[in-house]
Amino acid sequence: MGSLSEHFDNAMFACKCGKCRQELKVSLTLVGILEDVVAKFNQPLIIRRGFVCDQIELEEPGPKRNYHGIGKAVDFAPQDAQLLPEIFRYLETFPEISGLGYDPDSGYIHVDLREKEPVKWIYQRNLEKELTAELRAHYGLGADVAADRCRKSVSLEMPLEVKLEG
Repeated sequence: MGSLSEHFDNAMFACKCGKCRQELKVSLTLVGILEDVVAKFNQPLIIRRGFVCDQIELEEPGPKRNYHGIGKAVDFAPQDAQLLPEIFRYLETFPEISGLGYDPDSGYIHVDLREKEPVKWIYQRNLEKELTAELRAHYGLGADVAADRCRKSVSLEMPLEVKLEG
C-alpha cells in the first residue's frame, strides 16, 4: 500500500490540520506494532490520529508537547469495533508500549512510546482514568496482562522515526 509498510502510508499518519502542509513524524516502531496487529487479527486498522503539528498542539486543550506531537503516538480503531478489547489485551504484551489507552465510547485505542513508567488508562467522558481491576472487568479487558512474550520486540533496523514534510 504505502511507503511506510505493507498496510500503512505517510498520509495516514500526517497532520490533518490543513495549515501545516501535512507534516509527518512517526516512529517506525509504532508502524511495526500496528503491522503486527493487522497480521494477528487479519483486520484493517483505521488511523484516527497520528502526528499533530505545533499549531494544533497550541490550539487544542490538554498537554502540550504530547506524544502525538513528537511522532511517538497513534490513535487507531479496527474495522470491527468488537475486537477492541482483545486488541487492547494483545497490545499489553509489547514491552515497547509504555502508554496504552482505551476509549470504549469513541471506539479507539491510543498507543504511545513514552520514556516514562508505563501507564494504562480508560477514557470515560473524555477523561483519562487509571485502568483498575474494576474498570478492566467493566470493559471486558480481563486480568492485567504481563509483557511475557519473551520480551517480544518489533524493533526495526531503521531509525526510530521518520520526518517528512510536504
